[in-house]
Amino acid sequence: MLVKSLNVLILIVLLPFFVKAQTCGITNIALGKPVTVSAEQQYHVGADAVDGNVSSGWFAPGDNNYIYVDLGQSYNICKIKIIWQTDGRGKDYKAQVSTDATNWTDIFSRTNNNASTDSFTVNGTGRYVRILIATRVNNWASIEMSELEIYNSLAGNTRPSVSMTLPANNASFFSGANIKLTALANDPNGSISKVEFYQGLEKLGEVLQAPYTFTWANVQAGTYSLRAKAYDNQNADSLSLPVTIIVNPSTRWSLLGNQGTNPDSVFLGTTDNKRLVFKTNNAERMTILSDGFVGIGTSTKPNAETKFAVNGAVYAKKLKITQTGWADYVFNDDYRLPALSEVEKYIKSHKHLPGVPTTAEVEKNGTDVGEIQALLLKKIEELTLYIIEQNKKIEEQQRKISELENKEVNRN
Repeated sequence: MLVKSLNVLILIVLLPFFVKAQTCGITNIALGKPVTVSAEQQYHVGADAVDGNVSSGWFAPGDNNYIYVDLGQSYNICKIKIIWQTDGRGKDYKAQVSTDATNWTDIFSRTNNNASTDSFTVNGTGRYVRILIATRVNNWASIEMSELEIYNSLAGNTRPSVSMTLPANNASFFSGANIKLTALANDPNGSISKVEFYQGLEKLGEVLQAPYTFTWANVQAGTYSLRAKAYDNQNADSLSLPVTIIVNPSTRWSLLGNQGTNPDSVFLGTTDNKRLVFKTNNAERMTILSDGFVGIGTSTKPNAETKFAVNGAVYAKKLKITQTGWADYVFNDDYRLPALSEVEKYIKSHKHLPGVPTTAEVEKNGTDVGEIQALLLKKIEELTLYIIEQNKKIEEQQRKISELENKEVNRN
């Protein structure tokens, strides 16, 4: 007897955990349903109260009006929400339910309403729900109801189940990959309304219907934790277990562009001592030798220190060369300026200026742009000194001529 009593006690204690509680749904079951009204205005008919648009509404003149909705089947009604026009709201009214639209049972009563939106909890069962309005606020010309919403009770809702099926836990990818995310979601007492995909707290995207697959595009290197979150038709949600993926720096190289690559291991070039050749029309156009020398139109390195050679014309808008040993030393006080007679003698003997390379040397070795510019500047500065010196001699000669002319004038 004691054991039996104990079992009954345990059942009473645990019963609430096994029986699903009734919850009020979130879907307006009056939306778009047929309505019957006591009266209506031409442009504000009864159907406007259940169209989901608060800008429209049902208007009826005076007091003692009603509107009822045919829900199409019997429901356990748990909540009613009325949205009134500000001035045309009802003052005293009640809510009723019926199974035949003839015999009505009161389930709620409101007096002295002063709210534009009135939402109240009820408990009644019926196919028809009626709002019976006795009086209106401030004797306004008409009752003006923007929306009538009705909600029904549901059995205790069980959360949906959801799991990630792709990618697999600890799967690895390369940077820039488009990763396919797939989830499996079910709801035991309803339907799945959507599945969202997350990376940490960041929402990547959502899918509204099965198959629940989303592509995460151009994923960069890193370690990521992925989850799926499923919602049912009552807005209950569940979160999947996390799936960890690793996205490695790419070891692949693409002519169309690359991101997230490691330049120490992913590069364009050779790993042996062979040269790298670029061709167009099956003809070699550019060569990079194993020591880094770059040749365009040539693969022959002219000397050990050359890094770049072009066999052809080069056009550029600007060329800058760093240079040491610039020619300003010509203007130093201790610089020995060769006499013009020495220069003349050198030119007659060698057929070029002192220090300037010969035609044969240029044809064989070319010219160093920096060096030749410094050399030309040196000659210009030397020429300037010659001109200054010559000008001094001319001025001195002019002075002496002037003195002689003055003496001749005075003699006469």
